[in-house]
Amino acid sequence: MFPKKLFFPLIGVCGLLSACQTAEGYRQRLETYRGMSEQFVVQDWGVPNNSYELKNGGKVIQYRRDDTYIVPGATTFSPQTTYHTGNVYANNGLYGSYSGTSTTYTQSQAPDVVIRNFCETSFMLDPERVVVDYTFAGSGCVAPEESSSSFQTSKQAEAIRLCNQTLPTGTVGPKFQKCVAEITGE
Repeated sequence: MFPKKLFFPLIGVCGLLSACQTAEGYRQRLETYRGMSEQFVVQDWGVPNNSYELKNGGKVIQYRRDDTYIVPGATTFSPQTTYHTGNVYANNGLYGSYSGTSTTYTQSQAPDVVIRNFCETSFMLDPERVVVDYTFAGSGCVAPEESSSSFQTSKQAEAIRLCNQTLPTGTVGPKFQKCVAEITGE
């Protein structure tokens, strides 16, 4: 259990780290790979951590990301009040008593908090090595959510990039538009 003094600042820090990133945003990002080639995924994501050949000729490629964040422990200062009383004697025979307080502050440091996130993403490929599905699991599988228009724009941009890579150099017009439409499903 977190100390109360540490818990609420921790929520704020975690909120900043994941600003507007959700599992739905991650799903939206993965959806843009549906219909893309294995080569395209590997160019974007790098070499997979694991891959498995399926009996039907398909394939699964997996990526795993582990992130560790260290949130420094909070420094607090606690007041320590000391009560003083006593008698005063002077050389001329005067006598008196006194009382008072003094306050000092003691510093204490809470331990650092280690936050571990992981994300495991699997792309399922058909026998032609085209992405047909995906799965993901883990607290680190988050991305910014996209509005439907920017989501479509990013899908189109990726389709254009893929068509540029797969079609002969200089292909334009209806053939290029057909390639983009087939990938985006439009």
